[in-house]
Amino acid sequence: MSAGPHQEEVLKRQLLVESVSGTVEVIAWTLAEKVGHDWFEELQACGSLGAVEAANVYDFNSKTPFEGFAWRRIAGAMIDRLRRERVRLPLRVAAGLEKAAAAIETALDYAAELRETGADDAEEESDGAATVVAVGLLCLGTGMRDPEALLLREESRLRVRKAVAHLAEREQVIIALRYFEGQKFKQIAAHVGVELRTIHQRHRAAMKRLAAILRPMFSAP
Repeated sequence: MSAGPHQEEVLKRQLLVESVSGTVEVIAWTLAEKVGHDWFEELQACGSLGAVEAANVYDFNSKTPFEGFAWRRIAGAMIDRLRRERVRLPLRVAAGLEKAAAAIETALDYAAELRETGADDAEEESDGAATVVAVGLLCLGTGMRDPEALLLREESRLRVRKAVAHLAEREQVIIALRYFEGQKFKQIAAHVGVELRTIHQRHRAAMKRLAAILRPMFSAP
């Protein structure tokens, strides 16, 4: 007996959740390295729920791949959990959570502005968003006193600085205004004195280059 249309859609959405199980695990592990390894399973469970929520509302006609769509809910669910349990975290880590949460919000703004300007390159959107989250996670303090863990964190910070240094000077200006000063693209265009479309083009190019360097941070341990 063949499955009905409803059952087929349920199965398709279940497969979507399974397709990002690796993403859930990697983001959970990346965060657990910052806040303590005993958090891993709890964060993984929260991320899985975020993946289910994303699968339930995903539009199969969207040009954005599901992973590019879902990671925001996955990472956001984990961050929200940590924020609710901040009393269990070292003070420095709790303060860093706000920076990571702000990075996720910036990624959402970035994706929304891409859509508003008619950009339809899903790969650039997901690459740029992943870069924002990578930088946001680096803002977190570490709950571990393991010298090796601290060294890895400093190496990651250095990696980000080196990645930005490889950008053209005009791209570095955009990154600094966008992520260090929190300016909107329209403000940056006015500040630099070029058209808004040009700012979007330069920003996407910069994020794509940064993502190529930072993406390995999300490799499974």
